[in-house]
Amino acid sequence: MKRPSRRWWLAGATSLAALLALSALAQGGQEEGLRQGAQFVGRYGSPEALRESLGNPLLSSEAQLATLDGATRFSAQLGFPSSRRLLEVFAQPGATGDLTQVIIAQDLDFTGRLEAVEQLPFAVSGVCANGVISCTPGTWEQCRHYLWGTRDDGRLFLQPAQVFDLGGCYCINNACGDTLVWRNLPQVLNTLGGGAVGALQAAHPHFAVSQVEIDGPRIAYIGQDRARPLPSAAQPPVASAPLPETRYLSDPFLLADALDERLAAQTPDPLSPYRLLAGLSERGVAGEKRACAMRRVIQVSEIHDRCDDPLPETILPPVLQEIGADGICRRNYDLYREILSDTCRTLEDDRTCRLEQELVDGVATYRQFNPTGLAPLPQGRYVAGSSFLHNTLLWRHAMGWENINASVFERFVDLRAGDTLAFSIVKTQHTTPSGCQHTVVKLRVETEDGEIVGDRTDGGAYTLCWNIGHPYFVFAYAVPSDGAHGFRISGGGYDPGKHSLNSDFRVRLIRESRRGETFERPWWSRDRTYLCEQPGGHDFADLKERLAAVVTSTAEAQGRLSYEDRRRDAQGAWEDSSHAAALPQAAVIEECEPVCKTRRPKVEAQVAVAGTAVEVRTEPLSFEFFYRPCREMRCPVEPGEEIVQDCRCLNEFAEAASIMQTLRLAGRDQICSDGAAKSLP
Repeated sequence: MKRPSRRWWLAGATSLAALLALSALAQGGQEEGLRQGAQFVGRYGSPEALRESLGNPLLSSEAQLATLDGATRFSAQLGFPSSRRLLEVFAQPGATGDLTQVIIAQDLDFTGRLEAVEQLPFAVSGVCANGVISCTPGTWEQCRHYLWGTRDDGRLFLQPAQVFDLGGCYCINNACGDTLVWRNLPQVLNTLGGGAVGALQAAHPHFAVSQVEIDGPRIAYIGQDRARPLPSAAQPPVASAPLPETRYLSDPFLLADALDERLAAQTPDPLSPYRLLAGLSERGVAGEKRACAMRRVIQVSEIHDRCDDPLPETILPPVLQEIGADGICRRNYDLYREILSDTCRTLEDDRTCRLEQELVDGVATYRQFNPTGLAPLPQGRYVAGSSFLHNTLLWRHAMGWENINASVFERFVDLRAGDTLAFSIVKTQHTTPSGCQHTVVKLRVETEDGEIVGDRTDGGAYTLCWNIGHPYFVFAYAVPSDGAHGFRISGGGYDPGKHSLNSDFRVRLIRESRRGETFERPWWSRDRTYLCEQPGGHDFADLKERLAAVVTSTAEAQGRLSYEDRRRDAQGAWEDSSHAAALPQAAVIEECEPVCKTRRPKVEAQVAVAGTAVEVRTEPLSFEFFYRPCREMRCPVEPGEEIVQDCRCLNEFAEAASIMQTLRLAGRDQICSDGAAKSLP
């Protein structure tokens, strides 16, 4: 890989102009990124590490998933039962090089026990990606071909097949070379076991292989059944049924019906994946979003009129009447009226506007241009009116007193905060020339259990002077807090001069109340958003003008990036401005990643219809080539390999292109079999 050019770095810096404010942190971020990258490669940089760090923890309960730094470990199994051995294949070669003993063992119900064990009744002379070949031992004659298959209960078996049904076959007995199996045992086992487990997964796609272990002539596949619930003490493992999705393998036309069912299920839901994707086309329309609202409001006003006037229907009770000193009856009540404010009518009547969203009393009834099927419940709202006073007569006495200690009246009543008990006297007849009188009064409020909460008994004399018929309030007691049921009110008084008290002695409860009523309506508020189309679509002319100004003027010099910006001001005129900022230090990138090229000898034992490769080659040996990244400029050579080119910047493009061209032209007609000359493409 060549080092990026200065022009490339300048283009990258221009693209990141919006992030210039973070340039001071770039160096630290680069170092942290390199550190995290090295840590990531160390944990996941090889197939073995990837399997150990990710594959096994996800598919097995015996391994734990760890964070990148390894500080935290936790169970991350997908929730399916794992098996120590899903499939096990044992292969033992004989003197002729054929596999004279091949044993297949399976765990059919994922209980950890290999209950299905079978031995092949013939020797294996060649292995394929999906089957085996059995010939006369030590030769490639009288060959029979077999294809891997599975029974209904999951047991593997080999069924007769034609050579055309097999693929990836190669010879392993002495017809193609001595001790081929022993020299290539891992490859032979992988091919043999891979064909068997491939057939097993084709019939049961819910089987997952999490690990492969090779131990001498034995290969074991560890896996799990993703269609089976996790076993427990209450529910031991049972035989599994195929996943519902696997039915499409045998009948692909069921996909169309499944699609219709899924669309029917997701269409009513505005948050379903289908509706969200379908809404993209609506949101792609060039337009402007406009909001509006509808509100239902109830206004209340206090009315004073005469009792003989007609009474409106829209009133908040009660209606209070009072006859004044002039003898005229007057009323006091509240009148209400309902007002509906609507700013959505214009948008609703506009054909270029479409309702996108609607909230009715906080409930989303429209979303993404479609109804949600939701509706708010009818809500009752309490509307308060004006306040008024209730003046209730609790007790009245029209006789004089002689003993203040004797309660003249006693009554139980409910009190609440804000109530007032008023003690008043109304004189009905003069008995003294002065019109005044000395009177001692008392008023006591106590609970049912005798606790005194209000006491206006002071034994003092009140000098009362009044005109006939006019009330005189001696005192009033205001209730300071909420009372309970059963408050007892007692009171009395006397005339020290024992004058004849021709008057009415009264105790009244004065309570302030407020008119009000609860109104129920289908809805009280509607908030809508409309998308109104804009003629001509989106206009990106100003954006393109600004982008051109920034890109064409961007320059980098001495670690600083400068550019010219162009924007429109509030009056719409273009305004140019210059900007500059420090660039982060460019990362030091190696010219290439050093690699080395190695090779390992290989016996060409492939099998075709015409026979084995050994029969048509003068030299059966060939080489496998490998390209390996160097570590500290050292080539990681594996056993059996030799270095062809040591660590350097290799460029094998010409060789790769030649091989690809050769393979491409190999299938073309180069001998003019149809009589027409052919030119090389």
